Amino acid sequence: MKKFYKILIAVLLILTTVVSYFVIRYQSLIKVVWNGFTLSTQRLESLKNDNEKKTKEIVEKLGIQTVKPLTEEQQDELMKGNLSKEDAIDIVLGKKTFDEKTLDEKNVDSKGEEIKTDGKIPEKNENPTEEKTPPKKEQNKNPSEQDKANERISNLIGEIYVLKAQFTGELKNVEAWVLSEYKKLTPEQKAPDKSPAEQAIGKIMLNRVTALEADCDAKMKAILSELKTLLQKTGQDVSIVSQIRDAYENEKQITKSYYISKYR
Repeated sequence: MKKFYKILIAVLLILTTVVSYFVIRYQSLIKVVWNGFTLSTQRLESLKNDNEKKTKEIVEKLGIQTVKPLTEEQQDELMKGNLSKEDAIDIVLGKKTFDEKTLDEKNVDSKGEEIKTDGKIPEKNENPTEEKTPPKKEQNKNPSEQDKANERISNLIGEIYVLKAQFTGELKNVEAWVLSEYKKLTPEQKAPDKSPAEQAIGKIMLNRVTALEADCDAKMKAILSELKTLLQKTGQDVSIVSQIRDAYENEKQITKSYYISKYR
């Protein structure tokens, strides 16, 4: 009997160790799936907004007060190629506004369609009664190393916001593709027992999303590495890097849970 209890205790210890390892190893995945099945899309959107506010507070510690995520319209224009990455960064940092002029510069209208000009250059309005804008004063042509570093830090923050917008846009493209492919299936292929056709779509989707996440993670790692170097160089708080990384990982979890909740 004592031998039996010893064996039972040993088995329980092994099971406890295995379960503990599994929970620790896949804690992030477990949380994503759990939240996806237990939280509504509205609640997850609220959590995402809270995370964005937290990210903004972290960024403000760097003295960047005007940062603002791209709107859905701006994100769409970025994904279509009507808005460059550089312009998107300027919009995030409040250096530029997004309006019809931005689209005109790209020679497209608000729908993203090309504007035909017949090769003619529009004439400028040279009304003599209008007051001319006085020339801007020349800025310091020799900014200090500190100024250059701070400018680069600001641009890196803008890159982070644009990178997240691109990732979200790519996820939407994958979602649209999946829905389009699913609609093409016949009733027989949509059987409850998961037909080979459905499984094939799911496999392609999973591979694409995994590749997107890996690419986004690699780019984020490079940005944060450079940011950390610049913060060290300028004597600023390096812990901000880990705070931004945590906020990024949290947003990824929320986004994954959102899609699970949406189609559960």
